[in-house]
Amino acid sequence: MTLDELRQAAKAHIAPILAARVLDHTAPCPARAGQACGDSLVELLGPTEIGLRTAPEEVESLVIARAAPFEPVELQLARDFASELLLIHDGVAGEFRQEVLSFLSERALTRHLGAPPALRTVLSQFNRWTRRSYEGAAISSAIGIDPDARGGDLALEDYFAEEFSTALGNGYDTLLVTDGAGRLLGTEQLEMPRGGVAKAPYRFSAIANWCTGNRIALLLNHRGEQVIFRNRMMVCTKLWGKWLYNTYEMYLDQINPPQDRKLREEIYQTCLDVSWARCGGCLVVVRSGAMDAVATMVSENDRLDRAQPASRKAAMLRLLGGRRFQDMDRRLRQELLAIDGATVISETGDIIAIGAILSVPSGSHGGGRHSAALRGSELGLGIKMSEDGALSIFRNGKLSYDAS
Repeated sequence: MTLDELRQAAKAHIAPILAARVLDHTAPCPARAGQACGDSLVELLGPTEIGLRTAPEEVESLVIARAAPFEPVELQLARDFASELLLIHDGVAGEFRQEVLSFLSERALTRHLGAPPALRTVLSQFNRWTRRSYEGAAISSAIGIDPDARGGDLALEDYFAEEFSTALGNGYDTLLVTDGAGRLLGTEQLEMPRGGVAKAPYRFSAIANWCTGNRIALLLNHRGEQVIFRNRMMVCTKLWGKWLYNTYEMYLDQINPPQDRKLREEIYQTCLDVSWARCGGCLVVVRSGAMDAVATMVSENDRLDRAQPASRKAAMLRLLGGRRFQDMDRRLRQELLAIDGATVISETGDIIAIGAILSVPSGSHGGGRHSAALRGSELGLGIKMSEDGALSIFRNGKLSYDAS
C-alpha cells in the first residue's frame, strides 16, 4: 500500500468516523531512538494525534488529528480500520479494490464490535432499505443481536426476502431479534425505562436499555440514518452517509465548563435528546468568573435570574419552579432548548435565560445558532445542536469539537 492510497482511505473512512482530519505532513513513529516502531500500523502520537503507517517497517506515519484527545477505544477502532484496509488491499485486485473499499466502514465496525456475522448482514440490509420504501413511506426498523442466544433454522437473509420484513421493528420500542449467526429468534416489545437511558437519546432509550451483556441493537430511521447501540449506550451513528463514533468520555471532557460531572452528564443527555428530536437548540454555560459579562450579550428583558425579572417571564419562572438545569426532567429540558433563541445557564446549573437572543457582532457567519453558540462561548461554553443532528461545541470563543 502506498502512502497516497493510505491517505485517500483515511480521508474517506477513518478520519470522518473519529470527527478528525488528515494532516498534510507525516510524522515519525513515537519509538525511542534506536528502537523499532512496533508491529502495529496505528500508534498514538500524542493525545490529539493518531499515526498510521503503510507497513510495520515504515518509520513515517500519516497523521490524523483533532482538537479533542482520543480515547483508547478510538485508537482500537483506528486499528480495526487499518486491519480491514490491509486485508482489502492485499486480497482484492486493483480494478475491484475501490468498490470493496466502499464497505470498509461496515467491515471495520463489525470487527470492532466483536464480528458477529449478523451485524454485517443487518448493516448491508439497512443500506439496501435506505434506497427503498414500503407503501410509499421510507423504511424504519430496529434489529437486536444476541450473540449468547441460539436461534432456530430461519436465517436473516430468508426473512429479509419477505416483503413484510420492512414492517416489523419500529425503531423505538419493538425489536426483531436474532442470534449472532443471523438465525431469527423472534420479536420483543420493550418498556421505556423510567427517566430514559443516560447515554442514549431519550426516544431510543427502550432499545438502548435492551443492550446489556453482549447484545447489540441496530436502528434505521425514516431519514435513512443508522444507529448502533451496545452496553446501554449509542456507540455509532451514520448521518449524511458518514459513520461517526460516539465516545461518551470525550464529549464530557469537551463540555467544560461546568466542572461538576453530573451537570456535564445532564447537558450531554440534553444534547442527544435535542439533536435526535430534530428541533435544534443552543446552550450557553457561563463560567463562574464571567457572570458580570452576561449583560453584554443577554438583554435585561430576557434575564430570569433577576430579583424582579420582566413580567412577560413570569409564566416561564412558574414552569421552572426554581429548579436548576440538572434537576429538571430531561424531556422538559429538550422542550426548553427547542424554544427559539439560546438557553443560558450558570456553571452551577442556575437558569439565566430561556429563548434569549444573544448580541452577536454584525457580519457573523454560519447561521443564528452557530453565531449564538460561538459568541456565548466567550462566557465559557457554547453548544449548537442543529436540526439535522449535528453537534458543535465552542469554548472561549473557539470551535472545540464539530460533528457536522
